[in-house]
Amino acid sequence: MRGWSVSPGSTSSNAISRRSSTALTGKAVSAWIEACACGTAGRNIDPGGRPMASSEAPHESTAPKIFHCRLIPPRPDFAFTMTEDERALMGQHADYLREKLREGIMIMAGPVADPAGPWGLLILRAGSEAEARAVTDGDPVARSGRGFRYEILPMLSVIM
Repeated sequence: MRGWSVSPGSTSSNAISRRSSTALTGKAVSAWIEACACGTAGRNIDPGGRPMASSEAPHESTAPKIFHCRLIPPRPDFAFTMTEDERALMGQHADYLREKLREGIMIMAGPVADPAGPWGLLILRAGSEAEARAVTDGDPVARSGRGFRYEILPMLSVIM
């Protein structure tokens, strides 16, 4: 991505404009959010306050970010049709998440009663999407080879 800008004083997602034909990356969106928070939105200044040439991509911040992680089970009725082995695996999954809570990485987790089929919600605090992915990849259900998968999305803003 060659550059990005945000309309001055705006904090809505429609204020982002691209200076390139490439898609806006998660990294750029994160940098834009941080720019809004520190008052540099709309100027060619990176979130750290340094001047930025229009050809530079914003620098990734090391500040923790919040990630919405959706655990998709191997089948829509999984929560209702678990085998004993799957129930034991879910116990290992819960133990793993409790450890992440103790470490301060996990904020909350639990099953979501979606009419299309329950799925798991995991809210993480991590320095980057790669760090969030490392947490989900370490989950026993993700390592089990039984068809579980995580979708990870960065939160644009959070009220806590």
